[in-house]
Amino acid sequence: MKKSVSALGLSLLFSVSHTFAQQPVADDRLMANHCLSEIQALYKTNPEVMALLEGTRVKDNSVALDRYDAKVGSQHIASELKATVERRDRVVGQILCLLDEDKILYKTFFNTEQR
Repeated sequence: MKKSVSALGLSLLFSVSHTFAQQPVADDRLMANHCLSEIQALYKTNPEVMALLEGTRVKDNSVALDRYDAKVGSQHIASELKATVERRDRVVGQILCLLDEDKILYKTFFNTEQR
């Protein structure tokens, strides 16, 4: 009887931790908003891109933060953040930031609107 309770407890623990691991963390959402702000500052001299980014926000449940330990050339990269950007519930593009800890090393915006 004890073995079945332990196995059940372990399976419940695994399923609960697996569920939480797949949900975006609030810190990931904050980092995505910071990434979007940095991208808006990057493109402030480009009126065409700024017109697309004006009034945008990070779409709910679209943040993907992939953590890894790698080098691009000699630069250490700790994670890659991707998110969908929307304005008034209409997707306008994707953002990408490469990070080392909380420092943004590279940032870009991809326009996905149809022309």
